[in-house]
Formats: sequence, C-alpha cells, structure tokens
Amino acid sequence: MNFVKYNEKNHIEIQPAALVLSGLDQAERLEMHTLDGALVLLKDDMDEFEQVHAITALSRLAEGLKRDVCARHFENAPNEDALCVEDTEDGGILVSIGGTDLFELSGSTLEELEECGLSVELLVNLLLDLMEDEDED
Repeated sequence: MNFVKYNEKNHIEIQPAALVLSGLDQAERLEMHTLDGALVLLKDDMDEFEQVHAITALSRLAEGLKRDVCARHFENAPNEDALCVEDTEDGGILVSIGGTDLFELSGSTLEELEECGLSVELLVNLLLDLMEDEDED
C-alpha cells in the first residue's frame, strides 16, 4: 500500500491511515531515523515490548527486501550465476549460487566477523566481485 504522497512543494505527507495502521497515531512524539536510502519513523521512548515489535517489523521488511533482491537476481541472470543470501535459524546466513549451497556462516561467526569490521553486505560484495573476476577470465 502506498500511503506517502508528495505535495506541490515537494514535501512528504504521511496519510492518516498509515499512522493508524502502524499505531503511530497514538504516539505523542515520533523519532525519525535517516538511513542510507531509507527513513524510519518510530515512537519516541518505546518500552522493551514496543522495541521488540519494532525489531520484528523491521526484520520482516529486511527479509522481504532480501527476497525481492534474490528474486530479481534469479530472473535477470542465468541460474548458474545467481547469488542468493538467506538467513538461517541461528541468525547466520546461507550463501548459494544458482540453487547450489556454497557455504553457511553461523550467527556467532557473523558476529565475530562484524566485530572485525566485515559486514554481511561487504562479504556479499566481495563474493560478487570474485564472481565478476572469474567471468572476465
């Protein structure tokens, strides 16, 4: 559903229905987080229960975006070249190409890599670079 609209002054308006559906219509104040390519509105001063709900909702959004990226990649590339990264039950990732599992990293291994400055995004980008280098050879 599309609830955001631009007015003639190029400002964003959030439709009241979107605020009601999200439960943000009851909040006294909202907190806006600016991310690279995204904005997130949250209730200001959330309790732990509300934070868990927000984390769950954001995780569902992230999963949906990852599925979209994988689906587009599979549509636009031959199966043998398609790279897909999926979450595992322990918080890790499973990396596959064209439906063939390459490797799996546990959640604890990912945490250790991130502590060293290697994010999942960087890891995936490194894999894509390696795949492109092999294609050029």
